[in-house]
Amino acid sequence: MISLNYFRCAGICTPQLNDMAKMLTRLDLAENFDYKVLTIGFAEDEGYELAAAKRKNMLHAIQRDFVADAWHFVIGENNSSGILSDLVGFSYAKTVSEAGVVDYIHPGALIMLSPEGKVTRYLNGIEQLPFDVKMALMEAGEGKVGPTIAKNLLYCFAYDPKAKQYIFKWEKVVRYDYVGNYVRFFHLFSKNE
Repeated sequence: MISLNYFRCAGICTPQLNDMAKMLTRLDLAENFDYKVLTIGFAEDEGYELAAAKRKNMLHAIQRDFVADAWHFVIGENNSSGILSDLVGFSYAKTVSEAGVVDYIHPGALIMLSPEGKVTRYLNGIEQLPFDVKMALMEAGEGKVGPTIAKNLLYCFAYDPKAKQYIFKWEKVVRYDYVGNYVRFFHLFSKNE
């Protein structure tokens, strides 16, 4: 199981990692035997001290006996995390504000790999149910590739209790660029939004 994160992220990374600790608390598979977790920092300016501190906090948040060697936090050097991100289909973009503050635009996802290193499933979002993770890990162990469309469909649709049906929420898949009244549609599964 891989997560790609920015350790200083003020947005989704810390909630995602906190949820992972909660999920790992409830996951009924044997860590280090059935799975390992690898959290990879993709920010170029983050050092191993920050990764080690984040690991310590996350391991402390797991509320059961957990084999510490089953969850590694690593940083990339010489753009190795960027290369890995491309290989597993995870995209991010560095931004710099006018004040010089560096940030990254990126999704939240867990990426499951088979023992041969093949991507078998993406679990999109920052909150994952232990059952979903367990099934994805078991399928990854067998090398089975699973769908990721279910969460994307949930993203695109909302339940209307009055009409008792799901309705398409166009606001979630259309982005407005206010330059020249230009409206651009983007594809949910695309790396290039």
